Amino acid sequence: DKHDLLRKHRQLVEHHPNLSEYLSSRPRFVV
Repeated sequence: DKHDLLRKHRQLVEHHPNLSEYLSSRPRFVV
């Protein structure tokens, strides 16, 4: 479910204040 994915992604963002660093370590995970 796409909605569930968005909700999970928001939780990840909340748990990762250094989002740019998190995205750099996981380039495949793009919004």
